[in-house]
Order: sequence, then C-alpha cells, then structure tokens
Amino acid sequence: MPVRLPDWWYYHETWVALASLWLLWPVVLGLHRGRSWWSFSLAMLISLLLLLPSIGFYRLVAPEAFGFSRMPTPDKPNIVGEKDLGGGFRRVAMEEFISGGFESIYHGEYLFFRSRRLGDFVSSSVAPSRKLAAYVEDDLQSPIRDDHFGFQVFLFRASDQKSIQLTQELQYDWNGFEWDESAGYLILQHRHAAPERFSLPKT
Repeated sequence: MPVRLPDWWYYHETWVALASLWLLWPVVLGLHRGRSWWSFSLAMLISLLLLLPSIGFYRLVAPEAFGFSRMPTPDKPNIVGEKDLGGGFRRVAMEEFISGGFESIYHGEYLFFRSRRLGDFVSSSVAPSRKLAAYVEDDLQSPIRDDHFGFQVFLFRASDQKSIQLTQELQYDWNGFEWDESAGYLILQHRHAAPERFSLPKT
C-alpha cells in the first residue's frame, strides 16, 4: 500500500528557514575582509549544486512558511508538494477549499499525469513500465454501502492519454491493484471477494 507523505511535507518551516539562511552565505563571503574570487566562486558553486535540486520545492513551500500563501478557492487549489514518479506521472499534495464540512481546507494527495489529475493517490497505481495507471472514480449518485459510495475502475494509457473504463457494474470492495504486465493483466484485489483480472491494452 502507498505510504503517506511525512508530516514535514506539510509543516516545513524549519527546512525553509535553513535553506533561506544558506542563500545569505554568498553575501557574507562577499563582505568578508579576507575574501578572494576563488573562495567566493567555490562557495557559489557549492551553493548552486546543493540548492538547484530543491528550487522547485522551495518555491512551493516558502510562501506558506513566511505567511504569504493564499487560501485555496473552489477553482484554485494550492499545490503544497509533489514527487516525480517517472513517465510523466506525479504524486501531488494539495490544499483544497471545501464547503459544508468541519474545516474549509482539505489536504489531499492525487495521482497526476502531467497537468491532468487522475484520482486519489491512495486508490491509484502506476504500472512498473510507467506506460499505464489504474485508478478508481467515485459515483457520488450511487447508493452508499458500508459508508462508501460505489466506484468504477479506470485504466489510463500514457501514449494517447486515454482513460478506459474497466468495470461495468458499481464496485464497493477495493483492496488495491497488482500489475502483471508480462502476462498482460491488471489484477483488482478485493477484501471480501476473489480478485478480478482485466486484460491490458497495447501501449
């Protein structure tokens, strides 16, 4: 099963503070009486090598840490973190505005292909080849069973960015996906029933 992002993914003030202080290091060297172009250039190179891999993450989280982040709106959620899964797939953590609940902001994690959101990350799975992904989509109009809405299973193909509905009847029992790409199957695991196999399309 997928592991949730650690707490520091959302509460990262300490990391932002340390990264911001590191950005001041070239200024301190530039003002130092015994500075030289060699030591200054070396320090700048080391700083760039250390900071470049995390520039994108810093850009996302720094406004919130400094108190400048905007509140999410119904049509504009806040992206607070992401992880590249390969093949164009991303794991994205978001703050979303919701109405009618105890709190007005929901923290969720989703599977994206480029800029397209496919489904909740916890109920999605990317194939080892990174050419396919499986996800579930709730049917909010369906009857509730065991405190859950019914759902359908979809297969996403990266080559043409097409989603294919695999199930024809509403599902209420889900316990994960397993991939057998060598044999050409996706296996839908159930908690209280036998697994189901679906043939994979050509990629």
